[in-house]
Amino acid sequence: MVDMTETDLFAVYERLKDRYALTMTNTLSAHECFRMDVPLLIAHAHDRILWLYVDAGEFVFDVVDSACTMGTHRHPLNTEQAVYGVTAFMEGTETYTMYPLPGRQFST
Repeated sequence: MVDMTETDLFAVYERLKDRYALTMTNTLSAHECFRMDVPLLIAHAHDRILWLYVDAGEFVFDVVDSACTMGTHRHPLNTEQAVYGVTAFMEGTETYTMYPLPGRQFST
């Protein structure tokens, strides 16, 4: 049986894979203290990384930049909105408010 989470996420990937360099995976280990074992769509653009996944019936867009700041958006589980969100990220037109990642030390 296929999980609807995977089906919805894969539909976004299928719509955009020929237009942008995207990766589908089931595990993300960004740091020894940060691991996700869920289906993920990963994109890189404009010195940022996007992780798109499904949580509690919503698409979650997590964006991290090289300054170790992060922004998160949540949207209803709607393929069209997710395609729009990934496209905005790839084209550099999204407007994520970025915050320091918890527990990270920054030099001034």
